[in-house]
Amino acid sequence: MASLPIVGIVLIFAIAMMTVPSNLNLDAKAIPEAGSGLPSARDGASAAWDGKNAYLFGGRSGSKYFDEILRFNASTNMVTVMTAKLPSARTYTSVIWNGSYIFIFGGRVNKDFRDQVLRYDIATDTIKVMNATLPSGRDATSAVWNGRYAYIFGGLSGDNYLDQIVRYDPTADKAVLMNAKLPAGRYATSAVWDGTNAYIFGGRKDNTFFDDILRYDPTTDTITTMGASLPSGRDVTSAIWDGKNAFIFGGYDGRTALNDIVRYDPTAGKCQVMDLTLPTARYGTSSVWDGKNAYVFGGVDRKTSYGQALRCDVAAAVPAELFPLGMVVFALLVIATIASCVGAYFLYKRLRKTKGTVNEPVQKKE
Repeated sequence: MASLPIVGIVLIFAIAMMTVPSNLNLDAKAIPEAGSGLPSARDGASAAWDGKNAYLFGGRSGSKYFDEILRFNASTNMVTVMTAKLPSARTYTSVIWNGSYIFIFGGRVNKDFRDQVLRYDIATDTIKVMNATLPSGRDATSAVWNGRYAYIFGGLSGDNYLDQIVRYDPTADKAVLMNAKLPAGRYATSAVWDGTNAYIFGGRKDNTFFDDILRYDPTTDTITTMGASLPSGRDVTSAIWDGKNAFIFGGYDGRTALNDIVRYDPTAGKCQVMDLTLPTARYGTSSVWDGKNAYVFGGVDRKTSYGQALRCDVAAAVPAELFPLGMVVFALLVIATIASCVGAYFLYKRLRKTKGTVNEPVQKKE
């Protein structure tokens, strides 16, 4: 009889361990919203900072795909829907700002993967389809700008997980495949440029979620897997570079959406979860750095799409005190099991006593 409650508790424990994050952030403080947010909820938009404003491109909300170009003014927290539109709706593009234009790479709508390179002119609010194309249609790439070229990493092309690194030259309007490759094909990475190297975070191939941090050196065309890794495998993150550290926002680990804000310090070789978090767990965000704050846009948690613009003061973030949540659940399991066994024991004794009283023959008085 005592085994039944134990089996139930073990099942609850197993379910809990499949759905909870691996660590409990005891210092968690949610970052605030900046203004009233986007015109509608969306994930999979891409974002670039031009020195004054953030520009967001496309995205989706469920089965609805957007062709919009949005401008977010960090001084007023106001969002403007621009007159120009993408040539067609699309989500999960990647973008870079080269000092004059924003270039948008790939993307998809449903299962139609785009190979286009687009140029957006912020001065004239016009979009142009460039002659150059990516080697194949692809979405969920990440991209950086090194001052001369854009580098585009990985992506998904149909059923193919790409390990490619593509270099795009805006001056020559030419895209070429580099010799270096990612250690494994993957999509839904995020990437930052530190002035010398690109750092690429996580990503996914089939049901494998990567926790590795890769460094790409365009001078030598080499990829290095760094010693530090993300707290867990994750994809569909977004990331910014603040001049010293990379900050990686949210993501999906194969079980649940994440609300982590993770700091990676390449100099120290450390990757740490910070005390600041997203207000709710989400993936598919986009983010920019304005020189003081990071701004994080949109996202989804498998059920709910978000239209928020969030402001993160990364200078105020400190490493969080993490407690292994598995230990918490295990301790509760032990306590619950002991309590269940004790309760079952006393219930068993009571039932036996009651049964003995009912079945005992009545003695007649002589």
